[in-house]
Order: sequence, then C-alpha cells, then structure tokens
Amino acid sequence: MSLIDAVGLWPTFCVCLGTLYFWMWIFDRYYKRRWPHQMRGGREGGKEGGKKRLYEKGRRGGRGRLDTEEEEAELELLGINKPPASFPPPSSLPPSDSTEDPFPPRPLPSLSEPSTILSKAHIKRLVASLPERDAMRKWVKVYCMSRDGASLSTLLYKVMAERKLSSFLLVIEDSWGYVFGGYCPCPFQNATGYYGTGESFVFKFHPQFTLYKWTGKNDYFILSNAQHLAMGGGGGFAFQLDDELDTGVSGPSDTYGNTRLSSRHVFKCLSIEVWGFGDIHD
Repeated sequence: MSLIDAVGLWPTFCVCLGTLYFWMWIFDRYYKRRWPHQMRGGREGGKEGGKKRLYEKGRRGGRGRLDTEEEEAELELLGINKPPASFPPPSSLPPSDSTEDPFPPRPLPSLSEPSTILSKAHIKRLVASLPERDAMRKWVKVYCMSRDGASLSTLLYKVMAERKLSSFLLVIEDSWGYVFGGYCPCPFQNATGYYGTGESFVFKFHPQFTLYKWTGKNDYFILSNAQHLAMGGGGGFAFQLDDELDTGVSGPSDTYGNTRLSSRHVFKCLSIEVWGFGDIHD
C-alpha cells in the first residue's frame, strides 16, 4: 500500500516538503560553508565568494554579528576585519613609535620551486625563526601532497632519500586554511620512539604568527613511522598526521608549550609540503 493510500495526498505532500527543506538546511549549514576552502583551483574566487556570503548573511538576518565561532574564524581567514569590539584593548597594543621587530629581517631564500601554501610573508617569518645555519640556505621542496600524492610512506621515503639535506620544515594547511607546522633539525626517521633535538619548534600563522620553542619539560620532539607522524608530547601532540595524510589532531603539548595549531582539534589536511635545507644560496 502506498503512502498516499495510507495517509492521504495532503499529509504525503507535507512530509515530502518537510524532507526537502531538511536536506536544504543540511546543505546550507554544512557543505556550502566549506566550499571556499575545498575549491583549491579557485582559491581567490572562493575568498571573494566567502566575503560576499558573510556580508549578505548579516544584512539578510538584520544582525551585525556572526552566528557562530566558525564563521568568525572564516571571516578572519578571508581577510575581513572583525567588529571593533573584538580588537585588543589599547593597553595591549604596542606603542605607535615602536620599531622593535621580534623577527629581525633576513633576505628571502632561494626556493627550488614555488610553494602552494606559503606566501612571501610566511616565508619571511619562518626564515627569521630558523637557526643561523639554515637561514641562508636554499629551500628544496622534498615533498608536496599535490605532486607526490597523499601518503605518509611516500613522504618519509622522499625525505630519507635526500642524503645532502640535514634539516627539514613541515608545513600543513588544513581544510579551513590554517597554516602551521614544525621544524625538524634532522631527517625524518622510520622509528618506534621519539627522536630529535631541542632546536626543533612548531609554529602557526593564525590568528598571527606564533613560534613555540622547546620548553625543556621533556624530549618528545618528533615521532614518525608508517602509522603516523607527530611532533610534541606530554599532555598531547602539538600535531599528529595519520598514514594517509588525510586527518590529523592538534592540541597543547608539554614539549613546546603550544596552544592548538589547527582550526580544530581534529582537522582535515588540505595540503602538505616538506622543505629541506641544502646549498648556501647567493
């Protein structure tokens, strides 16, 4: 017996209409919101579309504030200024005549090929944070997810095959556009325990560039094998990637004293690069 025969035409129509509206709500709340960050080929267009959507949302609902924390993060990621109420108080702002730069300028390095994640501003911050011996070296792109495929085994193989490179920088971009990673002063290994030195560090660029150095509390620097790649430990990983480089986690760690680096505790990887430091560049 059909639904129409059981309950009648009008109740059946209401059920179908309600089901349609439910799936339209799911689409708008979940999928549509994430499109600008997943459309890799149309990155700039995605940002413009995201700006328009966020502005129209405020006008349409008659509200000047964003509905959720996620939309606040998206707005800041797209480069739209937050409402004045979110600005830090004047006492926390540096003096207008201050010329102190916590990251002394260094010349931009030579790159073996362009980065799909890092801008010149990103690279400038990272170069200023590297140990002196690597600051002027050429950056060699050892691994790139879009070029080499999403596989931790491939990443480790390509890094371990580079005999002439002694230190590496891992850069991650998650599905919400948060850029973060870590510096490893030695090649990655296929090991069952932690390795590395206190020169290692982790970093993030959102909401501003922050560097987290070794705290001295433990020596859980780097852990890498065929199952996962992680930095930091004691209380949690600073970040950890799975064997398919698809999903990761990030949280506070005792090793580096960091806060969460990614957009969420559990995140999806959009892109990953590994840079090695080789010949001194001119």
